[in-house]
Amino acid sequence: MTWFILIALGFSVILVLAVVFDGVLDAVNLDFGGDGILSATTIAAAVAGFGYGGWIATAGFDASMGVAVTVGIAVAVVIAVIAAKSVRLIRRAETPGNDPEDKVGQQGTAITGAAAGDPFEFSLVHRGQPRKLSAVAEDDVSPGDALTVEAVLSPSRVKVTKS
Repeated sequence: MTWFILIALGFSVILVLAVVFDGVLDAVNLDFGGDGILSATTIAAAVAGFGYGGWIATAGFDASMGVAVTVGIAVAVVIAVIAAKSVRLIRRAETPGNDPEDKVGQQGTAITGAAAGDPFEFSLVHRGQPRKLSAVAEDDVSPGDALTVEAVLSPSRVKVTKS
């Protein structure tokens, strides 16, 4: 039972520090694909949840170590999902203008030229800020061509057509 308490309290302290000093765990780059299930903040929350789940199972229900570990893992999974979704919502609210779907239909200019299907640099003004993105087009593109965003392929790449 003592180990569960130490794990829970230790990782709770790490989690509180990460929330109070926003981004302190961002230097620990465990996140493979954005602020998701493998972010350092989410992992700290999940490990703390594991400790609390095991502690409650052993202290509250006098469960065996195997049952306590199983309960701890179940709580950790639930906490990880909740934390990952919360982190995504917080980050999305903190970075306005980062919603890729808003770019569809906007016009911009080709910075570099490319053959059909090859990537090139594309510039547009999105929410009052100039943005430089990677783009692909079905036709050949020359520098300075006026283009319209047809689809968002990723947060940093769009598909464009000639205006």
